[in-house]
Amino acid sequence: GGGGGRPQERFTKPNQDGSDAADVDISVSTDSSVGKGGSASVKPRVSLPSTGATEFHLRNPDAHISVSVQRRRPKPVSWPDFAGTGSGADVASFGGSGFPVAKSPRPDLSGAPMYRQVELLRSGSPTERRNAVVMLVRASIADPQDLVAILKAGAAPPLAKMLEDEEEGLRELAATAVGALAGAGSAEVQAAISKAGAIPALVKLVQVGAEVATQRQAAAALRNLAAGHRKNQATITQAGAVAPLVRLLKGGDSGAQAQAAAALGNLAGGEASGSDYGKQMLIARAGAIPPLVRLLRGDDPEVRQLAAGALRMLATDNADNQVAIAQAGAIRMLVRLLRDDSLDVRAESAAALGNLAFYNSEINHGNQVAIAEAGAVMPLVQLLKDTASSVCEAAAGTLRNLVARNAENQAAVVKAGGLAPLVSLLRHGSAAAQAQAAAALRNLASDSASNQAEITKAGAIELLVTLSEKAQELRLREEVINTLFVLSRDSSDVQDAIKRAGGRVPQSAGRLGPVRRTASR
Repeated sequence: GGGGGRPQERFTKPNQDGSDAADVDISVSTDSSVGKGGSASVKPRVSLPSTGATEFHLRNPDAHISVSVQRRRPKPVSWPDFAGTGSGADVASFGGSGFPVAKSPRPDLSGAPMYRQVELLRSGSPTERRNAVVMLVRASIADPQDLVAILKAGAAPPLAKMLEDEEEGLRELAATAVGALAGAGSAEVQAAISKAGAIPALVKLVQVGAEVATQRQAAAALRNLAAGHRKNQATITQAGAVAPLVRLLKGGDSGAQAQAAAALGNLAGGEASGSDYGKQMLIARAGAIPPLVRLLRGDDPEVRQLAAGALRMLATDNADNQVAIAQAGAIRMLVRLLRDDSLDVRAESAAALGNLAFYNSEINHGNQVAIAEAGAVMPLVQLLKDTASSVCEAAAGTLRNLVARNAENQAAVVKAGGLAPLVSLLRHGSAAAQAQAAAALRNLASDSASNQAEITKAGAIELLVTLSEKAQELRLREEVINTLFVLSRDSSDVQDAIKRAGGRVPQSAGRLGPVRRTASR
């Protein structure tokens, strides 16, 4: 929005401790009556799904309500699984992550039943409607069961209607609410909001000369409605959203640009799949690539992150867009961003470079060379030591792609000292980072006896054997066993090392079972 980012496509990915939550500080303040609630100022600490948004506001001009969510720990970035061939010449796909919105605390709804709030939403005064929107959204984000109750009470149609209200403030608030509901709910919620007619109204808000704040919230709502929902993606595209979103990239404020980039990234697809080609090309032909590349130079780290994420999505399994992105000057900019202060920017930039290096499991040799010549190898090797597991995973996966069937890049990675941190990731990395590190070592070992010897000398065999027997994640075990196969198939020394470590020498490469290629929400 990979948070979206990946704005955005909503997703979670387990942290190193196995959780999928990120702690945030939330402050809520009101200085006038809201519904039947009085003035309040609270600052609870809660655990929420990871989010790419640093701040999320619900504003009520009349009631003076401000809900602010600040992320204290950066989100992890999610990549879909990619099954290696075991031949040593395979690649990693970073094709399906996105960018979620932040969430609000649960209010006290005593004395304010859900149906009453929905009724006020339909027929109340402007002030009552504003207050009802805020109460319903805060309730739904805090508890998914309340979200179901809200939809059953019929909140979606009046919210969609409010998007076309004569009053600008109500349109903005309604767009904010739709985005929050879509970000908090499931595919069923996204479908219900779409069925209520919200999408054409949101596209209109992005298209016409609305206030910048309203355009920003409308783009954010489209971003969440498109998140991993192919039917909504088609509906949004058919409603004419692509062109105005591209215009926002060129002329909106930084917040609107970030939301537009994330929305376009989500519209480009939800997983590494050839079925996304038409959508990717529609966005590219609308002129999205040059402004996205320019946004890589932006002052706002969220804009840089989401622009890199959108380019990653446009490049996924799309050789035409890979060429266009490279010709627009993105490679050098993305390489520079590998040293960005923001870990989200570093992770997205590394992943975008990884996707530029392959398509449909084939190598884009020209981009492999261009990325290496732009100086990517050394910073990618350094990122293998990053404190954020998401950055390590992205760096290892991108190195995996850069060295696949490329002897020059293999030599450059070894010369840059890449073997030791890759082996270290096998010991200390998250399961996802371990899988990418194992695959990168496999590609480095392919057709290189000297690299095989150096990998063995670095202590990789014992770690790989341990992971092959004890790893819980199926994908990790597959990657490890395939790597052991490549290392040992032509080396009796490696076969002996595997036996000394208490392992079994793999007789063939291949999957242990089905691997899911998912775009998590």
